[in-house]
Amino acid sequence: MAAAFFTGNKTFQDFAFFSAILGAKCLIMGFLVARKRIGAKIFPAAEDYGSGGKPEKPDQNVVADIERIRNAHRNDMENVYPFFFLGFIYCFCNPDAVTALWLFRIFTAARIGHTIVYLNKVRQPFRGICYAVGQVVNFTLCGLILKETVKF
Repeated sequence: MAAAFFTGNKTFQDFAFFSAILGAKCLIMGFLVARKRIGAKIFPAAEDYGSGGKPEKPDQNVVADIERIRNAHRNDMENVYPFFFLGFIYCFCNPDAVTALWLFRIFTAARIGHTIVYLNKVRQPFRGICYAVGQVVNFTLCGLILKETVKF
């Protein structure tokens, strides 16, 4: 029965597709941090430097760039993980397939937009708008789940 739900449920298939995109995006962010650290030879722990020792004073611009990538990654974890949970639960609430698809699309676009805007240092309000759109989708999913599960 469970296999039929996962293979025969268009909403779940859409959710899985967009979740895979978001999961890959989160993984890529980790690699971007590592690439920047290795390229600049700025590591989080002294033992990561090997026998050469930690440099005296790292370039603060590079440190700021590393922190920018880490902040974007952290923001993903704070927003994408709840989406994974809420979207999964929503798939079990007999949702309207078109509504669900649009919620999944909008959230994914908002998160990708947030990262692009943040990493390219685009001035506000664009990053805030992308963040807010993602939050609206997550709260909408909460509301739709509650609507389907709470019966008075």
